[in-house]
Amino acid sequence: MVAGITNGTPWKKRVALTRPYVKQGKKKYVMAAMRGGNAFIVRLEEFLYKREQQLADQITHEGTE
Repeated sequence: MVAGITNGTPWKKRVALTRPYVKQGKKKYVMAAMRGGNAFIVRLEEFLYKREQQLADQITHEGTE
């Protein structure tokens, strides 16, 4: 499962979280994955790194519509 959750989620002790992929005010949105799925988290991090500016632009654009 991938969802737009914040890094303050109560699930953070039970799941692995990526680094924030977007910040809106004080909220930092992250992806969550099952703990122990280190290879999957690494792939998510690579995805986020490669598309960091694109994601930020898209979310900013959507917020102005």
